[in-house]
Amino acid sequence: MFRKLGPWFIFVAALFVMSLGIALVTRGNLGTTPISSLPLVSSYASGLTFGETTFFVDVL
Repeated sequence: MFRKLGPWFIFVAALFVMSLGIALVTRGNLGTTPISSLPLVSSYASGLTFGETTFFVDVL
């Protein structure tokens, strides 16, 4: 059972790190790429943070 959960844990951890990196780059005013414009606009429209929105968009 744990062998099946291992890849999912790595996948979720990688998504978290990727979302954190995108959020930090955007928060540092280094600019955003076109691929992160959807989560950025969605975070303005919803009550979620940019990192949370990026995570959910990446999962989808």
